[in-house]
Amino acid sequence: MAKAYLQPSLFFDDARVGTLTVYIAGGTTLATLYNPTSGAPISNPVGIDADGYAALFMADTGMAFDLVAKDYLGATKATIPNVVAGV
Repeated sequence: MAKAYLQPSLFFDDARVGTLTVYIAGGTTLATLYNPTSGAPISNPVGIDADGYAALFMADTGMAFDLVAKDYLGATKATIPNVVAGV
């Protein structure tokens, strides 16, 4: 399956130094994420930096994902449903 960049250009102010978990849309199954340089699988969740931006990653093209941003204490700060990669 082809892969596409999936980097939310959203600013997660309340989730600085937290995590962004990517699920297959509509469920609790973690999506497989890939390193944008090597294409190798990477861990899910990915980190959110001190500026409030998630690390760059790739996901399978055409699939829908639910994104969940959590702060450093693990509290959910944002949920973005049905994000489609590569469309």
